[in-house]
This record gives sequence, structure tokens and C-alpha cells, in this order.
Amino acid sequence: MSNSSPPAPDYTGAAQATGQASQQAIEQQNWANRPTVNTPFGQQSWQITPTWDPTTNQYINQWTQNTKLTDPAQNALDSQLQIQQGRSDIANDILPDVGQQLSTPLDYSGATPLADTPQGQQISGSPVQGQLDYSGVSGLQDPNDIRSQVMDASYKQQASRLDPRFSQGEEALKSQLYNQGLREGDKAWDTAFGNFNMNKNDAYTSAANSAITNSDQAALNQFNMGLGTRQQGVSEVNQQGEFANSANAQGFNQNAASSQQNFAQDTASANYQNTLRQQQIAEMLQKRGSSLNDVNALLNGQQVTMPGAPSFNTSGVSAAPNYLGAAGQQYNAASNTASVNNANTNSTISGLLSMMYSDRRLKRNIQRLFTVGNIPWYTYEYIWGQRGVGVMADEVSHLPGVVSLDANGFAMVNYGALYG
Repeated sequence: MSNSSPPAPDYTGAAQATGQASQQAIEQQNWANRPTVNTPFGQQSWQITPTWDPTTNQYINQWTQNTKLTDPAQNALDSQLQIQQGRSDIANDILPDVGQQLSTPLDYSGATPLADTPQGQQISGSPVQGQLDYSGVSGLQDPNDIRSQVMDASYKQQASRLDPRFSQGEEALKSQLYNQGLREGDKAWDTAFGNFNMNKNDAYTSAANSAITNSDQAALNQFNMGLGTRQQGVSEVNQQGEFANSANAQGFNQNAASSQQNFAQDTASANYQNTLRQQQIAEMLQKRGSSLNDVNALLNGQQVTMPGAPSFNTSGVSAAPNYLGAAGQQYNAASNTASVNNANTNSTISGLLSMMYSDRRLKRNIQRLFTVGNIPWYTYEYIWGQRGVGVMADEVSHLPGVVSLDANGFAMVNYGALYG
């Protein structure tokens, strides 16, 4: 058995037949979509003229659309055209004035001049009190000096009371001891005067200690009084400085507010002056372009319009026979039938050749070709003269279900199970 394919159809002829059918369908559509339309304003008709087409070397239909108005509609159209022509003539007459106006430079000398930019006023104020004069404030006395003065005064006051008492007591003790028959140098004399001097010394020591105690408290009180007096003086100087700075700030703020108000008034006046100038210039430009605006108004008036014909439903394109597609489908059907037949034939041959002799003893002129999945393939010649391509049975005998032996002990390979 041998494989066979159906003969190819005439695609060129089928394509030409399809093109001719499509052209005929378009011609029929053109005829259907070009009716004569009658309206109250006139008639719209079509005219056909056969015209030679050098690209296709044949005559083709050239269509011409004709519109004929009724007498009233034609008269109205003529009137509109005359009005339009009259407007164009008037605009043409005005053009010299336009040229003169546009060629004459604008004179801005009569317009209000531009205002100068307002300048803010320099704001002045008294200098800020940076340094205060504390020279008139009473100073602080050294506490040690106060302590010494108080201690001396307190000790002198107490000593002035002790001196007469101990002087009288010493004379009384001498008289007492003389009356007792004692004299200087006697032990009793010395003991009596030793006790007297000890008491005297203790009294003066106590007076000194009392003076020290009194001097500490008095010095602290005196220092606190002086400190309070100085703080009061410093506070008064500070208040005077703060008052001066407050007055200076108030004066500065008043000057700033006045300057700001003056600047705002100057700005408003400048804006008014500039707005007035812009208005004057705008009027000049408007006056200059008045003739040009008149021309534009005349030319941009009502345009002449053609009375419209009512629309109608156009016919669609009828599909031409697809000879080319039909030929292709016919060929595909024939090819499918041939493919089924060829597949059956190949299946039969594959079944016969799935088991092939691959015993190395039956082959000669063996040459290695390539490797597929780690299995070498060879070209060889059987000993009976037939050439073949395949594997060697001894190299694939380890694969299950691939190699089997015939009745004579020669190895055969099942190629269907080789890569299964």
C-alpha cells in the first residue's frame, strides 16, 4: 500500500470567480442606493456614465448626483446669494478704512500716565533701653563690717556695766580681807582674789559671747534691710526702663499703623490710575478695530444653505458566493479522507515493524549515528542486504519488555516499548 493525497483545487480560478461575484453584488447595491428623491424643494437624481478605467482595462460606472430646485426654492436661493454678495461688496468698500486704521500707530500720549510704585515710609522710634543706670541705687554694706560694729557696741555696753561692779567688788574684797588680818601674799588672800578674778573673767567672757550672738542676728537683720532697700531701688530703675520701652513700642506701632494706612491709600490711588489708563487704551483699540469688526460681522452673517433631501434606508451589501472558501473546504474534506486512509495504512505497517531484528550477529557495516535518552542508534546493513537504522539488542536488553528471542535464538527489539 502507498500513501496518496487529493489533487489541489484551482484556487486562482475560485478567487477570480469570488471577485467577480463580489463586484456584481456591489453594482447591485449601488443601483439600489441611488433612487430619485422628490421633495417640496426639488428633485435629487443620479446619472450614470460608462467610463474607461485604465487600471482594470475595462469600463466602469461613473455616478453623478444632480439636484434641481423648484422655481420658488431657486428664487429664494438666488435672493440669499444676492444678499451675501451685497454684504461682501460692503465689506470690500470698508477695507480701505480698515487699512488706514490699522496702519496708523496708536497715540498713548493722551492716556493717563502709569502710576509710580508706592513707596513705604521709613518708620522711626526712640532707641530701646538697652542699659539701665543703677548708680543712684544704695549699695549693700559688708555683713562683716556690720557684725563687727554691732559686736563692739554690744560688748562695750555690757562692759560699761561690769567695770564699776567689779571695781567696787575688788575694793570691798580688799577691805574684807584686811579686816580679817590677811595681807597680799597670804594663801587665803590669793585664793580669794583668784576666785574673784575667775568670776570677773567669766563675766566678761559671757559678755563677749553675748555680743557675738547679738552681732550675728543684728548683722543679718541689717543686711536684709539694706538688700531690700537696694532691690526696691533696682525695681524702680527697671520699671522706669520698661516704661520707656513700652512708650517707645507704642510710638513705633502708631507710626507703623500710620505708614501702613498711607501705603494702602497710595496703592489704591495707583491702582485706580492704572485701571483708568487701561480703560482708555481699551477704548482706543476698540475704536481702531471698529471697521474691522464691521467687515467680520458682514462676512460672518447667515450663510446660504442648500435645501436638504430626506434620508432613506439604504440597502445592504448582499454576500457574494464564496467560491474560494468552497474550493478550500472541498480540498480539506478530501485531504481528511486521504489522511484517514494513510493513517490506517501506517498503523498496519507500524504493527508489522514494531518488532525488528536487532541482533548484532545479523548486521554488518555498523556505524553509530546519535544517542537518544542514553541509547545509541546506528546505521547498518542486514546480512541479507537490507539497510536499516536502529539500536543493538544487547545494549537495551536491560530494559523490561523491549528484547525478545525468536525460535532460532535471535534477538528482536520492540521499538514501541523502547521509550514507552
